[in-house]
Amino acid sequence: MPPPVRVGFTLTELMAVVAILGLTAYRQGFARPRAVAGRQPDDLGGAALWVVPNPSGLNDHMTVATLAEAYAEPARAAGVIS
Repeated sequence: MPPPVRVGFTLTELMAVVAILGLTAYRQGFARPRAVAGRQPDDLGGAALWVVPNPSGLNDHMTVATLAEAYAEPARAAGVIS
């Protein structure tokens, strides 16, 4: 017999990490005008919350290496990479 299906769980119950792409998006969307990139002090639905830089041309001061480093931090926290 298959295991019972659970109904009513939230998506964040399945995630260890949530990464928001773009500091401005996070600041506006979460009403945190002084937020900085990186791990945020508050979780989101039990998941560790990270803000990573947007790779748009507006961040042309960032290199591929610095973007990769910024994206690697939440990926490590999620266990996606080691």
